[in-house]
Amino acid sequence: MATTGASGSDLAIRALLGLLIVGLVVVLFYVTVVPAQRAAAAEQETELTRERMSDVRTALIAYRDSLDGYPSTLDSLVLFVRTDSAFNAQIATDEERLRPLNIDSLVYSPRTGNRFNYEIVEDTSGVEVYWLGDPDMEADSIGSRTPNPALRNAASWE
Repeated sequence: MATTGASGSDLAIRALLGLLIVGLVVVLFYVTVVPAQRAAAAEQETELTRERMSDVRTALIAYRDSLDGYPSTLDSLVLFVRTDSAFNAQIATDEERLRPLNIDSLVYSPRTGNRFNYEIVEDTSGVEVYWLGDPDMEADSIGSRTPNPALRNAASWE
C-alpha cells in the first residue's frame, strides 16, 4: 500500500529548509539594504554640514563687507547675522536649501552638534584670512590657515 502524504520527517526537513531560507533572506537584507541606508544618511549629514558652513561663509563675507574685517568669534558673527537684514534676505531667497536657516544653530555642525572651528590668520602686511573647519570631518573646511588671499573663501569640497 503506497502512501500519498509526506512523512513526519519530510515535513520537518521542509520546515527547517523554509526557516533557513527566511533566515538567509533576512541576512541578505541586512547585508545590502542597511549599509546603503547608512551611507545615504551619512551623505545627507555631509550635505547639511557643508550647507551650514556655506551659510557661515556667506555671513563672514557680509560681516567683512559691513565692518571691514572678520569677527573675532563665531558668537560675534551670530549677533551680526541676527541684525543684518540683507544676509537674512539673501538666505531666505535660496530655493536650493536643504533646510531653512536657524541662526541659533549657525555655528554648530549638524553631524554631532559640535561648534565649528574658526581662526583668523593675518600676515605681516595685514592681510586677513579666516579658516572655518568642521570638527567632525577634518577634510571639510573653508578658507585657509595660511594668509593667502586667493584661498579666503575657498571650500575644500568645491
